[in-house]
Amino acid sequence: MRMKMLLVAIVLVSVVNCSNKVETVKLEKDTADYNLAKELTEKVAFLDPDKNNILIQTDVFNISTGQVVLELSKNFGNNTSRLKTLEAEQLTRLIQNTANDAAMKSLLVYEATKNGFIATEADVDSVMENEYYRGNQDAFLQRLESNGVSIDVVRDDTKDRILVQRFLDAKLDKESQVTDEEILEAYQQDKTASVQHILLQTVGKSDSEKVEIRKRMEDILAKAKNGADFGQLAKEYSEDPGSAQKGGLIENFAKGQMVQPFEEASFGFPVGQISDVVETRYGYHIIKVVDRKKESLPLEEVRQDIEKQLSQRKKTEAYDAFFKSLKESVHYTEYPITS
Repeated sequence: MRMKMLLVAIVLVSVVNCSNKVETVKLEKDTADYNLAKELTEKVAFLDPDKNNILIQTDVFNISTGQVVLELSKNFGNNTSRLKTLEAEQLTRLIQNTANDAAMKSLLVYEATKNGFIATEADVDSVMENEYYRGNQDAFLQRLESNGVSIDVVRDDTKDRILVQRFLDAKLDKESQVTDEEILEAYQQDKTASVQHILLQTVGKSDSEKVEIRKRMEDILAKAKNGADFGQLAKEYSEDPGSAQKGGLIENFAKGQMVQPFEEASFGFPVGQISDVVETRYGYHIIKVVDRKKESLPLEEVRQDIEKQLSQRKKTEAYDAFFKSLKESVHYTEYPITS
């Protein structure tokens, strides 16, 4: 559920050096959101509303801490007190994520508008009816009110979403087209893999701890490649609670279900072979490929599914490349949150 109505005044600070740049948001003293920012500053000093530090800077807008606090206030509605219960590390992560989301949205709305895309109030009414009201507008408005959320904010967010979606659909449509050759190639590839793996977790570990964990994993790898029973090694050493006692076995998973380095090893190494140490966001893995299977159904029965998967993959890749170039074009710069 999105945000409560902004009942505070906002001081817009003029930005020099770029006449077309959107003005940077700063909180006005003695407002509810200013006071919230002051309270949160006790945990994360960077949020001080008097300093209004810049988190993300571009040629067309800045994302300030003042704007982030407004976003958090809208997001949490009547529950902003929950923000005060977060640990400093959690709050810092939330601030950065909120700033990134706001910057992405602002950049895409800017680019869509520049390219002549629009979303009318009639468009918004249609989406609101289909997605939110569903024949009972009064009940929806009552839910918003009970959560401290403004219908104006929901409508504004919906309008931006329509605008951005139309722009991206037009921009990425050609890049997401799939050929018959690509469908056939995907059909002929392995569909699922079964592996045994050993995981040593590194989440939350320091760099020095990771070095020691890597050494431990290299020792386990040496045992595996010297003929030790892989399943027994997994039971003894693996820190994956879901597979360790099954000898590290994970069966019949399709592409797209595992993190990329794990998937690449599982579908890339020959059946029966043991990988080198593979690093993912979870930690260090050793992977033994047990089996792989191809699609068993006729091509025409799965053609639409394959085309849809390939199209979505190509669209995601095209979006990532486009957004990267877009950020470069406006000199997109992120600043770390410092104490």
